[in-house]
Amino acid sequence: MPAPKEPAGDAQANEEFSARAAATTPATKPPPAPKPAPAPTRARTVRIGLDFGTTTTLVAVRVDDQEPRLVPLERSTDWMPSYYWLGEDGTEQIGATAENLPGPVHSIKLGLPADLASPRTYGMAPSQIAYRIIEEALGRALTRLKRDRLLPQEAERLEVAANVGCSAAWDLTTRARLRDIAAKAGLEVKPRQPHRGTGAAAFAVLLTGAYPGGRVLIVDIGGGTLDACVLKAEPGTNRFTIFASGGRMDLGGDRYTDLIADRMRAELAGAAGIPVAS
Repeated sequence: MPAPKEPAGDAQANEEFSARAAATTPATKPPPAPKPAPAPTRARTVRIGLDFGTTTTLVAVRVDDQEPRLVPLERSTDWMPSYYWLGEDGTEQIGATAENLPGPVHSIKLGLPADLASPRTYGMAPSQIAYRIIEEALGRALTRLKRDRLLPQEAERLEVAANVGCSAAWDLTTRARLRDIAAKAGLEVKPRQPHRGTGAAAFAVLLTGAYPGGRVLIVDIGGGTLDACVLKAEPGTNRFTIFASGGRMDLGGDRYTDLIADRMRAELAGAAGIPVAS
């Protein structure tokens, strides 16, 4: 027996419903393409330079081929005064804070060759105070470099290509003493001995990685010492040869200040009869 025919109106309604359903049913999407593997991260070359000066301490950094820059060590300056203060209760202050307290220790770098304790240094050897100043400077630099994501957060030492500048007047024993102080404070010194020349030479050659070719005379008048060296540098590299170097441990900013003070004291006492205490 033939099946009954569907009424014309019902057939039309079914066709319209099927058409609407097909229009609203989303098409099957192809599976997403696999994400490309991330490119391997290129190791960054970080170079650190430390200039432990008689009056100020600086840390400079150079990443890859970027221009070298100083690492801020104080709130308002890139450098940190090489000052140390010890309170009666054992409280320590270093840098700008120590500079503004009564009776701080400064110019401790000049005491490193003899390294003798004295009442002026709270009974501490100059190498002990130098260690605390360098440790503080490197700690501040480490914090800053981590914040700028130039070093991993877990880093506890600056184990990077580094250099410490020292006076050309220093002998091997004093240079080794500074190297050991910096290593104990957290700086891996490369080369194994501090650079015997000037702080300017250490920064210009070992940090920038490029230097004008030919012979170069560098004079570094510091807070406590005067150093000079003659370099022969290969263009566009950090390879150089030191022809000669020399320095004076008794001629620098401190000495100039003393000479000016002595001159003013003499003139005031002679012309105006005004006694001025030393």
